[in-house]
Amino acid sequence: MSAANPLESDALDRFRWEHRILLISTQEPLSGSLLDELNQASGPIRERHLLWYLFSGEDVVTNYPGILEEKFEKALRHFYRNRSHSKHSVLLIGKDGGIKARQSRLDLKALFKRIDSMPMRQREMREQDGPGG
Repeated sequence: MSAANPLESDALDRFRWEHRILLISTQEPLSGSLLDELNQASGPIRERHLLWYLFSGEDVVTNYPGILEEKFEKALRHFYRNRSHSKHSVLLIGKDGGIKARQSRLDLKALFKRIDSMPMRQREMREQDGPGG
């Protein structure tokens, strides 16, 4: 998928088997500590094929390199509201499209540990190490 392609409402299905999705809802300004934490972890996030979407009110920030279409943003918000449960502000969606983790606050260390324990991620790490690895 080209980075220039806009995200559409079926994007979660199109990202299946390619990306893990992290949906985060916050009341803090999008220029705050959550965004700093996500930006500082850009290497480990990229290694784990994570696309994140940080929502605050009507605003959204993402590491997706393409255009964020309004209909996709609405679909993400709808997906989040229907699956997050009120006490969870963070959802991790696996490459298979299933919800892999719910957190009340962003804990990247725990999310990375959870992702790294997944069979698909373990295979990815073996492939990155190369033959004999």
